[in-house]
Amino acid sequence: MKNTVICLLIALFAFGTSFSQIRPVYAAENDFTFTVGSNGATVANYGGTDLNVVIPATYEGTTVTEIGRSAFDTYGTGKPKITSVVIPNSVKVIQTYGFRYTSLTSIDLPDSLLTIGSSAFENNSLTTVVFPDSVTTIGNYSFYMNSLTSIKLSENLKTINGGAFDTNHITKLVIPAGVTNVASSSFYNNSLTSVTVLGNATTFGTSVFAGNPGNLKIFGIANSPAAAYAASNGHAFVDGTGLFQTVASAKSLLKSHLPGTDVGQVPANAYNDLSAAYDAAKLFIDEIGNATVASDLADATTPLTSSIAAFNAQIVQAGNTAALVAAIAAAQQALTDHPQGVNVGHTSAETRTSLGTAIGTAQQILDNASHYTQDQLDTAVNQLESAVEVFTAAVVQPGNPTALVAAITAAQQALTDHPQGVNVGQTSAETRSALGTAIGTAQQILDNASHYTQDQLDTTVNQLESAVEVFTAAVVQPGNPTALVAAIAAAQQALTDHPEGVNVGQTSADDRAALQTAIDAAQAIADDAENQSQILLDEAAASLSNALAEFKAAWVELVLTASANDLYGTSDKLRFTVFYGYEVTVTGTPAVPIMVGDDSVTQTVYASYTGARGTALTELTFEYEVPAGLADVDGIEVAVALELPNGANIVRSSGGSPASLTYKVPDTSGIRIVAIPPDVTLTVAPNGLARKTISVTASVYGVAVGNALTKLRWLPGSLSEADFAGGTEGTDILAARQFTIAANGDYTVYARDEAGNEAVKAITLTGISTPSSSNVGDRPITLETTVKMNQGAGITVLVGPTDIKQVTRSDGTVIEQVILSERTRKRVLELLKDVKEPFVSIEIDNAEQAVQARFPADWIADMAKDYPNAIIEVRLNNSSYQLRISAIDLTSLAKRLDAEVSDLTVSILQEQAGEDVRQEIDRIGVSQGFAVFADVIDYKVAAEANGQTLEVRDFGGSYMIRTIKLDGEKTNRNLVAVQYIPANGTIVFVPAQLDIGPDGTTEAILNVPHNSLYTVVDVQARKFVDLNGYWAKADVEHLASKLLVNGVAADRFGPVGTITRAEFTALLIRGLGLSVKESEGGARFADVPASAWYASAVDAAVASGLVSGIGGGRFAPNDPITREQMAVVIGRALTFTGHGSGGDGQEGGRLAAFTDRDSISSWAKAAVVQASEVGIIKGIEDGRFAPTEYATRAQAAVMLKRFLQYVHFID
Repeated sequence: MKNTVICLLIALFAFGTSFSQIRPVYAAENDFTFTVGSNGATVANYGGTDLNVVIPATYEGTTVTEIGRSAFDTYGTGKPKITSVVIPNSVKVIQTYGFRYTSLTSIDLPDSLLTIGSSAFENNSLTTVVFPDSVTTIGNYSFYMNSLTSIKLSENLKTINGGAFDTNHITKLVIPAGVTNVASSSFYNNSLTSVTVLGNATTFGTSVFAGNPGNLKIFGIANSPAAAYAASNGHAFVDGTGLFQTVASAKSLLKSHLPGTDVGQVPANAYNDLSAAYDAAKLFIDEIGNATVASDLADATTPLTSSIAAFNAQIVQAGNTAALVAAIAAAQQALTDHPQGVNVGHTSAETRTSLGTAIGTAQQILDNASHYTQDQLDTAVNQLESAVEVFTAAVVQPGNPTALVAAITAAQQALTDHPQGVNVGQTSAETRSALGTAIGTAQQILDNASHYTQDQLDTTVNQLESAVEVFTAAVVQPGNPTALVAAIAAAQQALTDHPEGVNVGQTSADDRAALQTAIDAAQAIADDAENQSQILLDEAAASLSNALAEFKAAWVELVLTASANDLYGTSDKLRFTVFYGYEVTVTGTPAVPIMVGDDSVTQTVYASYTGARGTALTELTFEYEVPAGLADVDGIEVAVALELPNGANIVRSSGGSPASLTYKVPDTSGIRIVAIPPDVTLTVAPNGLARKTISVTASVYGVAVGNALTKLRWLPGSLSEADFAGGTEGTDILAARQFTIAANGDYTVYARDEAGNEAVKAITLTGISTPSSSNVGDRPITLETTVKMNQGAGITVLVGPTDIKQVTRSDGTVIEQVILSERTRKRVLELLKDVKEPFVSIEIDNAEQAVQARFPADWIADMAKDYPNAIIEVRLNNSSYQLRISAIDLTSLAKRLDAEVSDLTVSILQEQAGEDVRQEIDRIGVSQGFAVFADVIDYKVAAEANGQTLEVRDFGGSYMIRTIKLDGEKTNRNLVAVQYIPANGTIVFVPAQLDIGPDGTTEAILNVPHNSLYTVVDVQARKFVDLNGYWAKADVEHLASKLLVNGVAADRFGPVGTITRAEFTALLIRGLGLSVKESEGGARFADVPASAWYASAVDAAVASGLVSGIGGGRFAPNDPITREQMAVVIGRALTFTGHGSGGDGQEGGRLAAFTDRDSISSWAKAAVVQASEVGIIKGIEDGRFAPTEYATRAQAAVMLKRFLQYVHFID
């Protein structure tokens, strides 16, 4: 009988990820479909045609642990009915309907199987089943409608559910003792004539054995539920209490008393005998049938009972502790008899500790004697007695005084041999007294030698022998004249090194004579050295050294030199050098005081020290930079000594004594300071209606001392001194002192004098009439578009109205076109020769929302020939665009347009998008938490020829700058640059930072390798409740607020979860601002289907050299990424963005910070070094790098944030 239950399970599974959508792994391999979960792989479906099936043990490295619901079920499915199956031993669960309605005739269940689900083998042709002892549950109707004639149930089986073996042909059955319940109809409609129930607590449902033969016997334990079931259902009951309980006892004994020699164990032969008897009893139980009677059970019980008695008799018992008790008492007495100390009969603390430890070990055994055999107790006694013997041998014994007697005799002889006196061989009274005292002390110890150990006597001998050595060393010896001879040589060398004179290192005649006298006196003593004691020789050497010191003190120590006589203007430097006659060391900033000024007004300024500090020098340099406005035409004055402001110091390198600071003042009367800029006055006079003449009056300060005007030039515009590049730019009017102009506007005159002082004077002219006739004759050309060099750092082209025209497009909108004249383009190429950076900025004061700058391609080609790294910037009022000319392939573009390069025109378009685009982005922002903050700018680069236009959207990974001006209030805003993709209506992050633009306003600097629509949005700050107090909170929420990462829910991030290789690849592509395209057919990797959400990101990353596969044509997108794999990807990203390094061969040294550095794979070490050097990757808390551990979501986010900040892609 079978009750059919239909269950409908609707599973709603939601899982989010910060980096991409994580989908359940559901994939096919050959004829099988698998699902992968935390507990392993599950066979979800079999779709093959082979009827003899072998289920694989793994799927893509994951162990197969379950047969899924209806995996092989043919009921109503149309699947073929398999006839045999091999199930891997790793399978633990066979789910409901797993093999329902197949044609299996036999089955080998795996050894690890735990659960068999409902109807798992329903309606097969199985004849016998042996259940492994791992099985604990057999589900409802699991073997319903088979051909079973015999089964052997698991020893660990707990539950047999309803209808489990309904409608089979089983003739006899043994239910293990551990089964708690046999549910209703479990063995309904079988051929059972005997059922053996080994447990006394197994319960039964209704109709368990209904539909079986009427002569069914139940064998069980008296008064058990089995007996009650037999009585209530009219079945014969045979009492097997004696046999079944004896079997249970034997099983318990075999489990509790294993073979061995310890207490509670039994000899191996006794264990084997009981095991054999137990197995025989079990075999008998398995063969119980309808013909078995109670006497048969009693006969089977007898031999097992005898084996149990023999087994119990051979269980090892605990030993007798009397000998151990006595040994412990004897050891404790030894400790009492010999206390700690260094005297005779004492022992050391270490020795006592060792015996105490031995006693403690023995006491522990005694305290647990019931667990020890006699042999083990006897071993403990022997070990303790050995410890007592070692203790006794260490007791201190009296020493032997023979060596002390000899030492005293030798010391007394030394006193006799060296009487008191000052001559050679004699000693002082103090020395003799000291040795006498030492002899007296030793004699006292000798008199009581029986109370001293050998170590104490030996120490006394050593002390007395040391006193004799001191005594012997003090005996007067002949003097050694070596030091005196050396002092004489040093003094003579000093006379040679420092001749008479007044320069550095020279001395006066009197000082030289005094040193020579001291040398002569010392030489007289040295000549009689064999009759001089050491004291006299040392006194002579000391006296000569003092004389030498006085001689050294008389040297000329330092000399000051000054700058050459000349004119000095603004920013010129006065340089002074101090020469020392010895090495000195400088700290702080010493200074040379200088008195400057004209007439009666003077001031003191300071030339500051500019040399090295903390190292030995003989030459010190000082500089004073002349400030604007300072004048002194009658010669400066220098103070007589250096000053040491703010703790500065100059000391002798040898010895550290203060160095001299005074010097002879040099003649500086020819140094003239004239740091007064030229005075320029401009006057204007009309020159007809169309011209005006500007007259220039310029005067300089210090003409009387040789200063003069050397440069006088003019340029259009309101300019600074720097714009004239030291007098090399502009029109020369030094002789004419006037110039004529023909256009209203600003003009600047530049003046420079002999001393290098500069000045500019600007004037604004109005009132000049512009003739209506185009015939301008020979009047001056109006410079409406100007080209200027920016202090060697680039070129600026200020576009005037004549180079701008308005064009109406086909849709009626107006665009401003900028076309530079040939003269302007040539001027740019000429100035590029003189700048350090080939950067050309074209500035346009635009009036329209769309501006297109157009350039002949051959002009760009000429620029690229000499300056391949040149950049052309087109800067408007609200935006700018930088074109790196190396990123545009003119030859390829010309070929695609069927033209020559000379026929091409390259254009850069910047256009403010319409209000509809802005509104669409704001609409998207409502759901994503942002609002548009700046203009939406459409940037386009195109090539035109022969009436055709070809737009260049991508630059092969070459990043280029474009800017968007921000006019709104930026305080407390989270501004993020984004790209709008109209094709799919999405907003994505792009790399950008905020900075101050040329006009002083804030602008967003976008750095992306493609063209599109861009803007800046104000994003609501993102917060996650599960990051409160977490180490990565700030970094993760920073990236989330940049629209780069999401949480697993609106308010949770899930920081400890892992991140797959596909997820991290997609995250990095997004952070780099790379464009992705829909993946096309012919996937790079077999396991990355074109339909996968991550396929386009993987394609882009591989094309950019950021990632690679794992071999065998696989990418393993769903594998968690390890920390060392992530380091390699980051290293490639650093190289891709131009921040990589080639390594310096010091990987080992830089990896030393990680305790597990040897476990980092060889292919990852260079990347780990590179990323850790710049602070992108760090170790974990215990000092490891953990290269093979899976990276967490938090670690990945933090690493990406550090990377993007390092390459300046985010603030």
